[in-house]
Amino acid sequence: MANELLTARATKDEFIKSIHTWLMRTLEQNGKSEFKDCFTIEGSSIMCQLPQNYFNLYDIPANTKIEMKFISKKS
Repeated sequence: MANELLTARATKDEFIKSIHTWLMRTLEQNGKSEFKDCFTIEGSSIMCQLPQNYFNLYDIPANTKIEMKFISKKS
């Protein structure tokens, strides 16, 4: 049985889900599971509302938000 052929949009969506899953697993493995709720999928982005104590050696300004935006391109 052949695999389903995804559209460019569906490929991007699956990729984003896989990156988010990997990120959740990595946080868990590194003892940082309390930060899992900081990362959400919003459309074509993974958004992160970083807490001030996210890094061990640095403080982060309050309300800092990081967006990881994904686009798909055909070559």
